[in-house]
Amino acid sequence: MARKRSHMFSEIQDYREALETRHLRTKNHFVIAAMFALMILSLTYMLVTDYPIFQTISLHVGYLLVIVFNIAILAYGKDNFRFYQLNKYVTTLGMYSLAIVTVFIFQSPSAITALFIAYAISAYYQDLKIVLIGNVFLLFAVVMFMLNYPEYLNMENSNPEDKIGIAVFFVAFISILTISS
Repeated sequence: MARKRSHMFSEIQDYREALETRHLRTKNHFVIAAMFALMILSLTYMLVTDYPIFQTISLHVGYLLVIVFNIAILAYGKDNFRFYQLNKYVTTLGMYSLAIVTVFIFQSPSAITALFIAYAISAYYQDLKIVLIGNVFLLFAVVMFMLNYPEYLNMENSNPEDKIGIAVFFVAFISILTISS
């Protein structure tokens, strides 16, 4: 039985894969730079505000693991294109895990922005599956914090209406992100 050809010229498929590989390499460079910048900013903040050294080291070991994994994938991706696709998923899960750990360490409503930064970095891959994974992670994390750790969302001089407003904002914002993706 004859094999079904998707293109008239086989070179088109090879060129498409080479172009996609080049774009994924460029995106991985951006993600590494963004993760490194986040690591430096959080390290500076934690050192200036005298956070316990164990928390500081443990968070930054996580950052280094994700960054080193990305660099290793860049090296192995030259041999096999599938490494770049694996990298998108592992990096997304790593960034969201680091964002959740950041919220637990800082225990402040301002640390919730780490989740949205992780979403923005993972959305840079422009892959529908990655964006959907990011939406699920973001929804899971926000619901977890609203139900199990509401003290992390408390602000000074807040009243019950503010807490309801925060919950409605999160649900509406995540819904809009999901619909737009």
